[in-house]
Amino acid sequence: MAIDHGAFDDDDDEHDTVDEHNTDGEHDDKDHRRNREERAPRKRWATERDEPATNLARARNLNELDLAIAVAPEGDADVASHAASVATRIGAGRGRAMEYCDVGIMLRRMPKLLGPCRSGAWPLWHLTKIADAIVAVSEEHLSDVEDKFLEYLTPRRDFQALPGIRVFTRELRRIVEAIEPVSTPPDEGDAQPIPGESYTVDNEYPGEYGELRAILRKDRLAEFDATVRAIRESKIKDGHECSLADALMSMCRGDFAGATVTLNVYADGNAGENDLRLWLDGAGWLPKYVTRQWLERADNARLSANSCTGGYVPTDAQKARVRARDGGCRFPGCEVPAHRCQLDHVINFGPGETATWNLQCLCQHHHNMKTSRHWHAEMNPDGTVIWADHAGEVCATTVPHGPIAHNKRQSFDQRSTRLTRTIRAANHAKIRAAAEAAADRAANIAGETQSDEADAAREAHLDDLWANSPAKKSEEWSDDWDDEWDEWKAAGYPDLGDDPDAWDEWAGPWDYEPENNDPEAMARLCEIDPALRMNPGNVRGSKVPKEG
Repeated sequence: MAIDHGAFDDDDDEHDTVDEHNTDGEHDDKDHRRNREERAPRKRWATERDEPATNLARARNLNELDLAIAVAPEGDADVASHAASVATRIGAGRGRAMEYCDVGIMLRRMPKLLGPCRSGAWPLWHLTKIADAIVAVSEEHLSDVEDKFLEYLTPRRDFQALPGIRVFTRELRRIVEAIEPVSTPPDEGDAQPIPGESYTVDNEYPGEYGELRAILRKDRLAEFDATVRAIRESKIKDGHECSLADALMSMCRGDFAGATVTLNVYADGNAGENDLRLWLDGAGWLPKYVTRQWLERADNARLSANSCTGGYVPTDAQKARVRARDGGCRFPGCEVPAHRCQLDHVINFGPGETATWNLQCLCQHHHNMKTSRHWHAEMNPDGTVIWADHAGEVCATTVPHGPIAHNKRQSFDQRSTRLTRTIRAANHAKIRAAAEAAADRAANIAGETQSDEADAAREAHLDDLWANSPAKKSEEWSDDWDDEWDEWKAAGYPDLGDDPDAWDEWAGPWDYEPENNDPEAMARLCEIDPALRMNPGNVRGSKVPKEG
């Protein structure tokens, strides 16, 4: 498994905040920039092109927008009664009536969004996703969410294609999660979260087929899917016919020798340790606890960067780079994820090099359309792709939406802010580490002092016991044994107190012969002295029974 580190900057500059000082010069500069922006023509979505079908769709979108505003209920209105009233007046079902009401409530809470919506570019089904995304957002954070939504609803390129519903919903969810995690809407619009992983087999269908249904965490499901597909590719390379179902059975039987699975996860190179989250190809952004699990599994890490290589087939690093940039099929409105796409040479490959800036992700269907020249694609250096049909009547621009897609120019102020944040974060980490190390040293010193004091007290106690023991006072004791006693004491011995019988049992029957290493005698000694049994290696000789 490889981790690609991509230093990616969101176009919304959510991390690039610049301190503004109230100086006349800066105000003049801001006024100049503001006037310049006002003079510049507004970039348009592909749904704002001046042609008959687009104009009709835009008129429809504006009519539905006005309808949503007109039927927006007051906060104390009865839901059932109001929905029935709206449904009756517009000749629609209750569900559609509620969609208009929700959009109207959303625009009342976030009035800044009315401007982009007045362009007529956004259909009702996109607006309903915005309404769903802000249901739980508090008034405290609503303004911040509104500003981020406003930036996202502003095209970065002229005639940019609208994002597909899934991509659109996922980005709205990401914005809310970054500002107020507790208000994050359910993923993919699920009204009820899935309670957990499950595995079921239904073999009761009539006929010869049954159903296998497994609900797994997204990263585990992505790994499962990648494994099945890798087995299928390996079988096909070996000349065997193999469907995905055949590959699944081969995995069950352990028949997948030669198949290799590579899963790419992507990390923001600028994110701190506590803020790091990974993007898994096929699963999207992973929760932090899952991120930690995948970091532990990674066996290779590389910096994601543009590159070129000789030959037609891209390298693994190039494939990972392009998939991380695009996030999915680059055809307008297509939502096939990147790991299910093929890599297409935007400019048809000729003798020369394969470069990441000439590669894009396309699903098989749209790849075939481009190859057959029904559509023409042109890629800009920033990764945007301009699409036009064969007649030149339809033109749209798609922007990459993968985890490392949002590379853009930055001002010197933004650069200074980013560097300041990075430097301060590193210094804070150093200071924290130094403080923790100092605390550990102080604790160790205190612990060693206490330990030394305890050892000294124990040694004094043992010396006192031995000096007054029957063995020390016996006639057989020799002063020559005092040096050896220190060694025996270091090995440990039982505290027998003042019991003469106990001391006689321990010391009386034995004589110390340093050069004698009789294993049997040592074993008998250890039976008497548990302390020596625990660590007999500390004994430099052995005790053997006296003769006679």
